Amino acid sequence: MLDDHLNLYFFYLQLLLYYGDNNKGVLSDEHVMVSAKCQELAKLLPSLKLRGHRVLIFSQWTSMLDILEWTLDVIGVTYRRLDGRY
Repeated sequence: MLDDHLNLYFFYLQLLLYYGDNNKGVLSDEHVMVSAKCQELAKLLPSLKLRGHRVLIFSQWTSMLDILEWTLDVIGVTYRRLDGRY
C-alpha cells in the first residue's frame, strides 16, 4: 500500500515538473521540499560539505535525477550531473 502511494507521489511530481509554464513545472520551490527524500538531502548535504565530504547520488531514472536536481538548486548545493541526456 505504501509503495503504491510513493509511486503515485513520484508520478505526480513528474507531471508537475515537466508540464508547467516555466522550465521548473507548476510547483514552487517550497513544494518540491515536501518530499522526505528532499528534506533529508537538505539536512545531510550541507553538513557533509562542512566536513569536507563529497557525495555521489545515483538513480536508475533520469526523471528522479530531475527532481533531485531541482532540490539541489533550492537548497543551494553546487553539483555536476552526468547522464546520457546531457
